[in-house]
This record gives sequence, C-alpha cells and structure tokens, in this order.
Amino acid sequence: MVMSVLDEVESGLVVLDKDFHAQFINRAFYQMWELPKLSDGGIYSFADIVEHGRRTGLYITAPGSVQDYVRQRKGRLRLSDGRILKFACKALPDGGRLMTFDDISGFVRAAEQLRELADVDELTKLPNRRQFLRSLETEFARVQRYDRPLSVLMIDADDFKLINDRHGHFAGARCCRRSAVSRAAGMSPQAQGSLL
Repeated sequence: MVMSVLDEVESGLVVLDKDFHAQFINRAFYQMWELPKLSDGGIYSFADIVEHGRRTGLYITAPGSVQDYVRQRKGRLRLSDGRILKFACKALPDGGRLMTFDDISGFVRAAEQLRELADVDELTKLPNRRQFLRSLETEFARVQRYDRPLSVLMIDADDFKLINDRHGHFAGARCCRRSAVSRAAGMSPQAQGSLL
C-alpha cells in the first residue's frame, strides 16, 4: 500500500539500498527521467539511472564527471529540454538513500522574469536606472583598479513634454521606444532625428 501511495506523489522518488540499487522508483521519476521500466523484473542501479540520462541526452555531461556536475549545480539539474529539476538525497538509517526530484522549471522562469522586470524598463526594454547604477558601480571599480578613464554619456530629449501634449502619450511612448532602439543600435544623430 505504501508503495502504491508513493507512486501517486508528483515528486520523483528513488529509494536506493546501501549498495545503490533502486528498491523503488515511482511513476513520476520514470516519466521525468524518461526511464523505461525493466520488463524482466530487474532493478536499476544508481549508475544505470545516471548513465541512461547521459546516454539519452537528458542532460549533458562527460561520463566520469557526474558527481562534479551534481555538486556544481547545488541541488539543481538543468535538463537538455530546458526543464530544471531540484533534487535532494537523504541518507536512510539502513545505509540506503532517498532521492527526491521536483520539476521547478516554472518557478525558475518566474524568478528570471521578475529579475528582468526589476532591471529592464518596460517601455524601452533598455536597462533601467537600478541596472544602470549597478553597471556604473562595476565600471567605476574597474577603471579605478586599472587606472583608466571613464566617460558617461547622457542623452536628453529636448521638449519631450511637447510631444506628449500635442500628440498624446501613445506617440510619446512610441518616440521613446524608437529613440531607445536607435541609440542602442548606435545610429547617427541624423538618422535618429529622422525616426523622431
């Protein structure tokens, strides 16, 4: 009964004995790891499971460096299809291990989107003030370290308020986006002026 209940858990579960042979693998792990069930009733070793993932291209790493790969990811495994699994390994009293795997791809994507929202201006898609100041601090530290000059260019759109007042905020937003694109692309001032 316990095993059938664990088969319904959404997290991938692998129970290994002290010799690192799988005593139980739940349905979720079979699916997320694309691991075929053994028809002869045999059991997988942990090495078999790792090798299957590497051989099928589920994740990319050299055969001898799986432990380093896992250690460097600090409990996360990025799969070749873009999914990110959080894994944990807990020692059991009999010397075995309980390994859990959770697909956290959605959480990681949401965190990346929040990070981008915090650093990028929504209208222009250019780095915002917060990101600019962080970059400026980094560059200032670098020029001090290497005793090099630093220049900062500031661009001001003259009479920008008039664009909003005469043509509306939609036109002002369009002007900002075009100006940002042209400046980011390094266009000449004459070409930039033609866009405005």
